[in-house]
Amino acid sequence: MSERSARILSVGCHVLFFVLCLGASAAAQSRLGVTTGLSWSGLGGDAPVDAEYRRVLGLNAGIVGDIALAEDVALSLQPMYARRGADIYFDVGEKEPTDSLELRLDYIDCLVMVKIFADNGYSYFTTGFGLGFLTQATLKNVRAGEEDVGSLFKDVDVSVAFGVGFMVPARSSLLTFELRYQQSLINMFDFDADTSIEALAPRLRSSGLQLLAAVLFPRGD
Repeated sequence: MSERSARILSVGCHVLFFVLCLGASAAAQSRLGVTTGLSWSGLGGDAPVDAEYRRVLGLNAGIVGDIALAEDVALSLQPMYARRGADIYFDVGEKEPTDSLELRLDYIDCLVMVKIFADNGYSYFTTGFGLGFLTQATLKNVRAGEEDVGSLFKDVDVSVAFGVGFMVPARSSLLTFELRYQQSLINMFDFDADTSIEALAPRLRSSGLQLLAAVLFPRGD
């Protein structure tokens, strides 16, 4: 089995585990639905000489399952696809830096969040941790084309997230809107990998804002 096949199989097993957890919660007071939104992500840490990282837009989409732990507290399981990355600008002596490289990182992000609701029962604060399983990493050069750089990054990223949101009743469902910040806790770069690509520094962390919308359907009592 190839390394990429093993990685995809690992991601599939973890997503299946999360889905089974959501299904097992159906007998309890819970909500199950789907979510999607945009992220404004970038890279932090070391940058190459005469270069800077700039944030890029990405897509998030996945499943949400909320399980009531108390009247105003819920556990939220959120397996989702997430695109992160950055554009790498180089100072070549011109008035404006040249946009030379585009780094894109695709993850299956499995988040375990806690939602704490305000007295009105509709607005909430949320925080938790995520495990991101890398499925693809590409580096695009506007002159030389695109190459696979997955071997330069760790297969798993650990992150922390927090945000605020509110819910709007809509007939038999609930619409939620959430603004969230997510930050990697570990170095994403693989020190054992080939570091011949000078545009990527040996210490990188991802961070960014996410604007998410979801539709949730109550389950159980």
